[in-house]
Amino acid sequence: MTAEYIRNLESLASQFPERGVTLYFPDFETEPPPDCLNQVYGAPVAVRADSWPVYAGLPALMQQAGDDTGEEGDLRMEHLFTIDLRGLVGTGVPSQARALQLYVSYAAYHEGWEPGTAHTRVVLLGEADVAAGPFVGELPKRSRGREAKRFTLVPVRVPGGVFGKPEAGTPLAALRDAIYRAPARIGGEPMWLQGDPDEDEGFGYDEDEGGEDGDDGEGASEVQRIPVKPIGLPGFSWFIMQFDDGFVEVNLGDCGIMYVNGDDAHFQCY
Repeated sequence: MTAEYIRNLESLASQFPERGVTLYFPDFETEPPPDCLNQVYGAPVAVRADSWPVYAGLPALMQQAGDDTGEEGDLRMEHLFTIDLRGLVGTGVPSQARALQLYVSYAAYHEGWEPGTAHTRVVLLGEADVAAGPFVGELPKRSRGREAKRFTLVPVRVPGGVFGKPEAGTPLAALRDAIYRAPARIGGEPMWLQGDPDEDEGFGYDEDEGGEDGDDGEGASEVQRIPVKPIGLPGFSWFIMQFDDGFVEVNLGDCGIMYVNGDDAHFQCY
């Protein structure tokens, strides 16, 4: 049976005769087909030891987090999830793209709060990449205790006006609120927690407050991306999805939401 929150979304959306936007919501209660790539954590498909995204500042980050377990030189980022893009309409993803993956430096403690951060990495895969199969070998130590879960993506058609500012107390406002509270959603437009960073000149962190580019603490020179063997397709700059920690176990601060484009991801929180 489809997850209750998705049934509620469909019920709210069914009140509108014009529903021109298709959104996709994860359903962990419905087993996907065997060849479906939708999965949180676990072994990522396509990447190998020499192409797995890495984060150079990981030792300093773990030290900052008070984690003394060590990674023994393993700088690999954590694979948060893979989205199977087959059959997803209206998202604008390139036709040759089969899957999208998101990696984060350290799921329990990271600084991926600004666009362009090195703490996250989006990987877009084609069919040829996927044909290589899942990674064989040990996952990063941080990820080995995390549960891998597969899911189905359920489409729900909604009116485009839901991404505006509907009047409080209206059916459209109720639908917008339900979409916003979903653990994850693919398609449509972002619903910002703290405002659009492309429009808000005050968004983000000042350099003298620390952070990725202005960090004056230990390991500040280590946050640059390390080149690895190229894999996948060129990314794209537009919005593809948003999610919270109800979708995948990751630290997003207080009530945080991660926003994902085809080439970048960052989170906002209170």
